[in-house]
Amino acid sequence: MRAKRRFATAPVVLAACLATGCTGSSPADECVFPKTPTLNPAGVFADTLIRGRPPESIYAGNTWAALRDADALGYRWIEVDVRISADGVFVPARHDSLDKFTDCAGSLAAFTVSDLAACNNDRDGAANPVRPLADGLVDTSFEGVYLDLKSTSSAPVSTPDQIVAAVATLASEIADPTILVGMSYDEAAAAALLAAGYRAGLKGYPADTSGALALIDATAALGGEMVCVHLSLYDAATFQHAAEVGVWNLPWAEGTEINADSMALLIAGQAGGLISGFPHEVESLYSMSCQD
Repeated sequence: MRAKRRFATAPVVLAACLATGCTGSSPADECVFPKTPTLNPAGVFADTLIRGRPPESIYAGNTWAALRDADALGYRWIEVDVRISADGVFVPARHDSLDKFTDCAGSLAAFTVSDLAACNNDRDGAANPVRPLADGLVDTSFEGVYLDLKSTSSAPVSTPDQIVAAVATLASEIADPTILVGMSYDEAAAAALLAAGYRAGLKGYPADTSGALALIDATAALGGEMVCVHLSLYDAATFQHAAEVGVWNLPWAEGTEINADSMALLIAGQAGGLISGFPHEVESLYSMSCQD
């Protein structure tokens, strides 16, 4: 049986406690704070693996093998970069140029998934052939799969119709397609996913907080559900504005940015989770609480 790694629903108030200074025999001696709900539709704070790779895995991120490891180890939320093969199938990949991450050369978009099976993802010599995203998701227990739609951002750019068709194919291959959330850099692709009945939001790399706010407003205007930008672009007012327009947030962060202060901001802002390569640190900070 797979282990279950999920957060309890107990009140989480670590940062507020740390800010006031807990000096009693236990944090609960001096700190009593209200519950802090998340705006994630799943009702949980999604401690999300970047590129779908658990730190325990020998395999590279954005590969089907890393996803299988994540599921076996009990992780429930993953982010994964995807591109579309010549036959319209999602393949875990950040780059289109195969020589950037495999022992093959050429454009991923020019090959079918059958062709790509002859390529091996590079990491410490571990055998890890390029395979469709579905191979990493079928018969798993993931509760959230956040698809970073890289081909809506960089060449060769997929059309909205191609994105919808690839999501439809993937949805037909897994038990619960509602776990899929398309994170698009292109508003037209996100709108097409929403019109087809799929979950979608926007992702981007704005330069500042005002850019993050613009992306949140664009998502709300489309009727999308969520936004993914760098954690450093958030402040309390940004989280509040997102809540007011009905958009939830799934930021991403580097390891050095995961600390009590940033967790305080995420909790107070009712963030839906955090994407990182440091799930244990996130879990530890989130799980610490001062409560009655």
